[in-house]
Amino acid sequence: MGTEPFVGGYPAPSKTGASGVWSAKSVQLYAGGAAWPMPTVGHWTFIGDADNTSSGGANDLYGEGGIFQTAAQVSAGNNEYYVIGRWTNQAGMTGSGAGIIKGLRINGDEAPSGTIGVSKYYNWSLSNGVSFSGGGPVFVENAGIPAHYIVMAGYTGASYQYYHSRIVKLNDSEVEQASGSLRTSNGGPHGVRNPNLIMWNNELYQIAHGHQYQNGQYKKHILVTKINEVTLASTTPAAHLYHSAWGYTYYQMTGRIIVQPKTDATGNTLNVTYDGYHQTPAGGSGNNVIMVNQWTTGGSISYNHSNDYNIYNNSSSKDLYLTDTETEGDVFWISGYGIADSVVSSTRSFSAIMKRTYQASSLGDNGTWILKLQTGGYNQSTHITSIALDSSNNKLYFHGYADGIGGSTDNSTFIGRIDVTNPTWVLDWCNAYVNTGFSNYPSWGRNKLILTANDTITSYGYTQVTEGGGVNPVVAQLITVPRDGSSKDGSGSNDGQSLSSHDIKDKCLFQLVSASTNVTITDSNSGPGINMSGSQEYSNPTQGTTNFNDTDPSPVLYKTGGV
Repeated sequence: MGTEPFVGGYPAPSKTGASGVWSAKSVQLYAGGAAWPMPTVGHWTFIGDADNTSSGGANDLYGEGGIFQTAAQVSAGNNEYYVIGRWTNQAGMTGSGAGIIKGLRINGDEAPSGTIGVSKYYNWSLSNGVSFSGGGPVFVENAGIPAHYIVMAGYTGASYQYYHSRIVKLNDSEVEQASGSLRTSNGGPHGVRNPNLIMWNNELYQIAHGHQYQNGQYKKHILVTKINEVTLASTTPAAHLYHSAWGYTYYQMTGRIIVQPKTDATGNTLNVTYDGYHQTPAGGSGNNVIMVNQWTTGGSISYNHSNDYNIYNNSSSKDLYLTDTETEGDVFWISGYGIADSVVSSTRSFSAIMKRTYQASSLGDNGTWILKLQTGGYNQSTHITSIALDSSNNKLYFHGYADGIGGSTDNSTFIGRIDVTNPTWVLDWCNAYVNTGFSNYPSWGRNKLILTANDTITSYGYTQVTEGGGVNPVVAQLITVPRDGSSKDGSGSNDGQSLSSHDIKDKCLFQLVSASTNVTITDSNSGPGINMSGSQEYSNPTQGTTNFNDTDPSPVLYKTGGV
């Protein structure tokens, strides 16, 4: 299990004057460490197995699952979280496995603490490993039992009907209560991919991609089913969401699926965003668009087919890809990216944040704002990968990545905040975080960027370090910084890595979509034609339960430094 944590030393201050309010513990730590009057502004944590290379290569941990809190953890009030990631190259294991790490306390303006360890590790030894949904969520709780559930996908071999999803039920002591596997009822080599879990109308549902053979190829569609919380088998109600134009070569649901219960009194409405290849009203054929829906459940799953709303890129390139969604009632905050002409030269990826209201007869357009790193000497592609809404303060936080920012030639994480008070949004701040010598990436979708204690925001992703006998293993990273954006123009170190923060607000072009951004984003209320049937497309195999290991990858570590 886990080792006692090593907490890196606090770097010498690189600015003058204290930032924010000091806690008593901060005064004790920093005065004793001769760092008065300037504490570390932000903490950069590495989690992994960097020192263990017994399998002949790096034991890598990719920050892909997310960071989560159960009701019991919230009630304890000690800032403890579960961290879920994907391990590779573990000794004696084939492919990758899903790891649930417990014990980490994200303390906000003070360094993370706690004794961490791997509470569960899952791997199909028969297969080439497991994967997580890039949308989410992959971890949910039914606090009334109490129990929590994790879902992943794994390749179980041709004789076992290829890809399955795997759901595991745990209690608050991480004791496994049940484990079940789902595959598509029609078989096929692609099976179930990108599974999400959601508590919807106080019941557990799995929503994932399935595949059907149409027009000479296996095409993705969306499968929905209620899950029996005792056996973890699929049950009713269930649904199958597919494109009405299966006969066309490219039309299918190919991208992320993000689901969130609508915050209303009944609880039977689900806010849904997903993306895929559809015909666009702009005249493109087989272009990627973002779809916005609301589904209802009860005796069956349904939605209003007249409301097949989509958002598409009507710029020089027609594709628009979904990255994340936050919802409040009928309001959707959606992040995505596409390609368009740069305002400097050539074409570059841009990021868009779109606010829409789901209505009975139309999709209300509350504004689309474009972020490009294309001013102040920059001409970089920009990808926002996750967002977090602080509705009480009218703030929307984002993280993403770009190359060549903050003086680095590699890809680096940026974190920023937008004041979304209508009618004019304002970019409050945007900072880049650089791990010298390596790229670092923030993860995509839900539960990768969260509001944390003492007015901080925490970004989850992954990078590399120079431990492990020169194999430069991948480690999960958590970057925790103040919500006021004060973690900038500083430097520090962690585990021998040189870390730095950089104010890049003056490099950001942020404005309402218009001709001057060279981006045009358009909504269509007619939609590309999506059908939903009430058929059950999942089956519950027995073969998929074999060769499924619950083994602890030896030992996990974490190290924290300031930035």
